[in-house]
Amino acid sequence: IHILMSWVRSLLWGCNATKPPKSSAFAHYNAMSKDQLVKRVLALESQMTQPLPDTHYPYKQKNKPGRPFDMNKYGQRRVAFKVAYLGWNYLGFASQNDPITTPTVEDELFKAFKAACLMHPTPEKAQFSRCGRTDRGVSGLGQVISLNVRSTMANGKEIPYLETINRLLPDDIRVLAWAPVSDTFNARFDCRSRTYKYFFPKHTLNIERMKETAYHFIGSHDFRNFCKLDPSKNITNYHRTILSLDIQPVLGLDTSGVGLNTEFYEVKLKGTAFLWHQVRCMMSILFLVGQGLESPEIVKKLMDVETIQARPDYPMASDLPLLLYDCEFENIDW
Repeated sequence: IHILMSWVRSLLWGCNATKPPKSSAFAHYNAMSKDQLVKRVLALESQMTQPLPDTHYPYKQKNKPGRPFDMNKYGQRRVAFKVAYLGWNYLGFASQNDPITTPTVEDELFKAFKAACLMHPTPEKAQFSRCGRTDRGVSGLGQVISLNVRSTMANGKEIPYLETINRLLPDDIRVLAWAPVSDTFNARFDCRSRTYKYFFPKHTLNIERMKETAYHFIGSHDFRNFCKLDPSKNITNYHRTILSLDIQPVLGLDTSGVGLNTEFYEVKLKGTAFLWHQVRCMMSILFLVGQGLESPEIVKKLMDVETIQARPDYPMASDLPLLLYDCEFENIDW
């Protein structure tokens, strides 16, 4: 009974020990029986569990939604940006217009540019273009995008684009450089060449046989048996040009700390353009030859599309070691 009385006093007096109880209230509860006090406590407990009344009055709100950003009120210029990113946490580079379920690198870039009021809310109206469309898990060091951005150059001092954008990007995406370009510049169609790198541990692979195989890729060939077909794009021309393909050890890489007692190699592959998953399919064939499962002549056989009219069922190489290393353009001074 003494505990119940103490609880009741606390509820009534707001746990304020310095405030004496009113004599009338004290006398009222002091005269109650134990059963009456228990019922009163239960009633007070029930009131305490009820949600507080809604004291939110919309008409008192002072924060009104801001006006939409109007790019037409500001100076603009066309700019190319060089972007680096780790693609492991993203479902590819190009936006799928659904950043919640299919997050991409481009979505994060758009978010940063828009937050800084640097671009039109609609990428198409900013005349946005990208050089490469890397797939899920693939990283980039020299990806290039171009778009029309807000500019203060008319005032004699340009916006610090790198600092402004990078502070709004996640840690695995960075804008490395920017350069002014012509109004008609397109990051995709004005690219002269694209260079990929693929990293792998040597282990028991026969590197010399892989180099012999790589020679057969160089030149212009039909690569339909070295890619994944995409019916939605209606591609009819599968001829692509490989300018160079080198296989070299990665110098200065110490793997002893991670328990990898083997050399690491890189494939440096340069071409004018590539088909969907072409690099990973080419790497898969190189690995099959390096393991002794195929001969270097397998490349010539697969390029004979009259004889082999559909890609054999071989697995693609992993996406994680693949890197879009460089995109080459004329007359861009980064």
